[in-house]
Amino acid sequence: MSLIIAVRCKNGCLVIADRRTHIKCGGTQSHRDNFLKVLKQDGYLVWNHGYNRIGDQDWKLRASEITPDPANPVFAKIQHEMETKPDRKASYVFMNMTTLSEVIVCADTGITLKDHMPNDRIVSGSGDKYVALTLLTDLPKKKCGDVQKPLELTFMSAHAKMTKQGGIEFSQDHDITRL
Repeated sequence: MSLIIAVRCKNGCLVIADRRTHIKCGGTQSHRDNFLKVLKQDGYLVWNHGYNRIGDQDWKLRASEITPDPANPVFAKIQHEMETKPDRKASYVFMNMTTLSEVIVCADTGITLKDHMPNDRIVSGSGDKYVALTLLTDLPKKKCGDVQKPLELTFMSAHAKMTKQGGIEFSQDHDITRL
């Protein structure tokens, strides 16, 4: 459950991410809106959507093991773990001014690398269906300071649309991370 929108600007990268986490304990399910989803790691902004564990830990606790290389053995370990889990897919996104790559780990089909185009805006998570990217255009010509407000407006518009439709995929609470 999440919404993450990432863009590259003239002078850096911005990622806005909600703070919702879905908690399952026995037969009880709940949500908390206090979860940091984007890390700065080895010169990248890095985030995950889908299955988000490595062993019995949140992936962020083992982020130093994550790289944008699909041959990294940790991805094979994650794929193996997902074989017994309801979540069958995970994606790890790596973004900086020269790279926008996504390592996709699927229990059924394997591990693949998707290289996005340099000027792509990337939307991750189950809340992606509510997003309209019309405010986020000509980004390579704009500075991060000029893009931050349209990025927040895009996020808040998606949240309003989700709420109107009765969705609960992501929270209004969010963080913006810049590289």
